[in-house]
Amino acid sequence: MESEISFDVYSPVQGIIKNLKDIAYKAFAQGCLGPGLAIEPSEGCVKAPFDGKIKTLNKSQHTLVIENSGLEVLIHIGADRASLKGKGFKAFCTERQEVKKGQLLIEFDKDFIAKNTAGNLVIVLVCGPQAAEFSLAKKGSAVKYGDLIFSVNGMQSAEDIAVASESLAADCGSLITKEVVISSANGLHSRPAAAIAKAANMFRTEQIFIFKNSKKANAKSLVEILGLNVNFRDKVEFSAQGPQAEQALKAVLEATESYGQNTQYSDDTNVPVPDFSKEVSFKGSSLYPGLVIGRGAVLKRQKMVIEEYAGDIARESDKLQKALSSVKDKIEADIISCKDNNRREILKAHLVMAGDPFLKEYSARLVAQGKTAAFAWNSAVEESIKILDGTSNKLLKERKADYKDIGTRVLVEITGCNVQDFNFPPDTILITDELLPGELSRLEGKISGLIMANGSQTSHIAIMLKNMGLTSLICAGPAVLLIPEGANIVLDSTKNIVKVNPADLEAYRRESKEVNAMRVKASETAFEPAITKDGVLIEVKGNAGSLQDAVKAQQSGADGIGLLRSEFLFSSYRREPCEEEQFEIYSEIAASQKGKDIIVRTFDTGGDKPLPFFPLPKEDNPIAGLRGIRNYSLEPDLFRRQVRAIMRVKPYGTAKIMLPMAGFIEEIRQYCDIIKREQASLGIDKVYIGMMVEVPSAALMADIFAGYVDFMSLGTNDLTQYALAIDRGNTYLNKFSDTLCPAVLKLIYNTAQACKKAKIPLGVCGAVAGDIQAVPLLIGLGIGSLSVPGGLTAEIKYLIRNLDISFCGDLAVKCLNMQSALEVRNTVRNVLNL
Repeated sequence: MESEISFDVYSPVQGIIKNLKDIAYKAFAQGCLGPGLAIEPSEGCVKAPFDGKIKTLNKSQHTLVIENSGLEVLIHIGADRASLKGKGFKAFCTERQEVKKGQLLIEFDKDFIAKNTAGNLVIVLVCGPQAAEFSLAKKGSAVKYGDLIFSVNGMQSAEDIAVASESLAADCGSLITKEVVISSANGLHSRPAAAIAKAANMFRTEQIFIFKNSKKANAKSLVEILGLNVNFRDKVEFSAQGPQAEQALKAVLEATESYGQNTQYSDDTNVPVPDFSKEVSFKGSSLYPGLVIGRGAVLKRQKMVIEEYAGDIARESDKLQKALSSVKDKIEADIISCKDNNRREILKAHLVMAGDPFLKEYSARLVAQGKTAAFAWNSAVEESIKILDGTSNKLLKERKADYKDIGTRVLVEITGCNVQDFNFPPDTILITDELLPGELSRLEGKISGLIMANGSQTSHIAIMLKNMGLTSLICAGPAVLLIPEGANIVLDSTKNIVKVNPADLEAYRRESKEVNAMRVKASETAFEPAITKDGVLIEVKGNAGSLQDAVKAQQSGADGIGLLRSEFLFSSYRREPCEEEQFEIYSEIAASQKGKDIIVRTFDTGGDKPLPFFPLPKEDNPIAGLRGIRNYSLEPDLFRRQVRAIMRVKPYGTAKIMLPMAGFIEEIRQYCDIIKREQASLGIDKVYIGMMVEVPSAALMADIFAGYVDFMSLGTNDLTQYALAIDRGNTYLNKFSDTLCPAVLKLIYNTAQACKKAKIPLGVCGAVAGDIQAVPLLIGLGIGSLSVPGGLTAEIKYLIRNLDISFCGDLAVKCLNMQSALEVRNTVRNVLNL
């Protein structure tokens, strides 16, 4: 039996009422979003127009929807102000919050908004239900907070709506779908969402939905569309079902596309879409250096069709359990057959994920509610990713790719789909936003290079790419995903650049041939010392995060290990490795170097490198918080056990201790004293203590620090990050982050001068040590050793043998007085042809 509800809406602002038809904002004036009114505010406050719940709150804080008993009222401040990105607005409410009539919801700067947008009117309208009757209580008059402004009559009860929905579902007809990429600069904000809802409501008997990942919205509901939070270049899927499904889908797609024409700017980046009719350059961060030329191909992933509702709960439950069991068996088999230690550790992590209680319980609960095994599992994985997104820990966020990977493996088992096979033409350079470990294993040998819009140096995929030796660049920014299919590309990850449609492609081809010829010569002399033309020996050591890395470095001709990242050795441990366990692995790595020294960096935790057994308090800004040496006061016994294990490696002194993130003299004094006390207790006669210089304060005070340590090593990745105030994981600012910036070079020079005066060795273990344009400047500034990835040892040695250190010194001093990293690089390129 049908029942009707009436509801009164009270003024959320104070000001003068305007007729919607008289305002310039067409989306409202034409009634696209629903009936209502406009108010020219005299104060910058929005208060609740009735008791209700906040259903949606736009991320720019200019729009919200409040609901009660099926009534949905939209409050919209300003015109075309999505581009302000929240500036001038301050919200005092959150989505799903219960609020009372008259409660403050938003404050806004009405003068700022009037100046920077098409107007500062506050729009108040009914966006649901569509069939309700609307009657104004006030017209063209002043209004105060809490005054009655309009009433909504003829609303159906929730029970009636449910009955109507069931009736509609009984005769739903054919189902068609279409996946699109949103090209509207501000995503599906109020206007495009209203246009879609208006188009969808023209078809009364059709069911039309929009899907974003695992979320679904009724395309006839403006509120639900806004609630999807669809942004620029998001992938969404439209579906239509019913007698006129084809016409309905066409109508909503046309409404969507009408707001995507001539879009030149992304809401998130404000970066113009590149003009690929001419040469375009991108800058990123090298994972594995190299120079390759090829044609671009953007990775296209196959889409699995996932039905939501199941017919047989028991069958779906059995299907899920069998799929999980099968995936576990296959991963265990892969672990046994895998010869790569790093890859084996990643597989072990995936095995743990496949048995994760949260994933199992979450998916089992959905199956019990009548969902299919595929839908339930996919929803569980998506929920896990949301949890990781909500953390402030970068390394945990990086594990999203692993959850997606294991999610895909299980879905393949459930659905019976074939694993996507990748086939590309020769010399393909693959472009993607991210890459999953399982995808990389199927791409091996099929591509010549890789460009990623996002990525991280410490992710599992980064570890695999480095071990594979694939020329690759990460953090190149979202615009690389727009590179046309088949475009000519030069990927020079040694110089951290990508060139699309280069003006002089033949010149790059000649350079590529020369590089390949040089590599052949370099490999033939890899084990010979790197002595400059004027007789100065420069050590070229290896960076390592595993025994396998150390062995590779030794086999590549490295002069020992200049940086052993000890936290990488135990990143999969759930408990702290005891002193004996640590002693054994350090000893094994030392033995692999056949008499040459290794430098062990003590646990460098915090920021983007957490350890499961070394819990740290939550921080708002972990990159500038508890990192490296700053953490040891939280676990002093852990530090003592680690330095004891390092000191015990024989012959004594072979394994040197290096302290990370030192920025204060008090820290060095304290931990050097602890090391010396442990040395005395062990009766060891030879111990070397060094420190990393990666905080600008340490570089500026290097002359004082040098009095407390036996050696120093420049961690140029962090030193650059802190000196330039640019997070090295920020893809948008990455183009400005360059160690060859004169400001950073001056910090390096200051440190080198201090070490020279104190007569202690100074090395570089950051990425710049493997940068061919940087090497002449580093040795010219006084660096005595470079620590590089194993695959670069021969090339860096070959380069050093062809340099004159006196000439490099003069060039380096000249570069200190330049104005930018670009000027420095151009000078090195022109003078030394690098």
